[in-house]
Amino acid sequence: MTSTCGCTAALPDVREVPPGGASQITVTFKSGSFNGPQMKLIKVQSSDPLQPDTSLYVKSNVRPMFVFEPVVLDFGAMTRGQEAVKELTVRDAKGKPCAMEQVTVSHPEVQVAEIPVEGGDGSLHRLRVTAKTTGNPGPFVANVIF
Repeated sequence: MTSTCGCTAALPDVREVPPGGASQITVTFKSGSFNGPQMKLIKVQSSDPLQPDTSLYVKSNVRPMFVFEPVVLDFGAMTRGQEAVKELTVRDAKGKPCAMEQVTVSHPEVQVAEIPVEGGDGSLHRLRVTAKTTGNPGPFVANVIF
């Protein structure tokens, strides 16, 4: 049994099924960064000469808890010592008030500060993301974790 995506795993309750027998398959889908309708494929191989392969399709509709705009912050090419600033908005997908208790950044050259939103209901948060290149040249990736 194989899946076509690393985000999907399938585990049968019985490894070998006798002719005429049955097995339950537990499928785990890690929705992670997916958004919207998803369809994943699981291929089941058997020793049945009439039907050696069967395809199972798992469908889901992933609804995010939060919406990020933009989804990716690209600072482009930067020279050593240069500082670049971008803004990011985070809002509750259902429009409900939410609190941003902690923001963690995975790279020492990136800093994040919350920008107050005047007159808001607490469902929208604005962040100022600052990248300053002081280290080795070359690309780097940083994650901002809420």
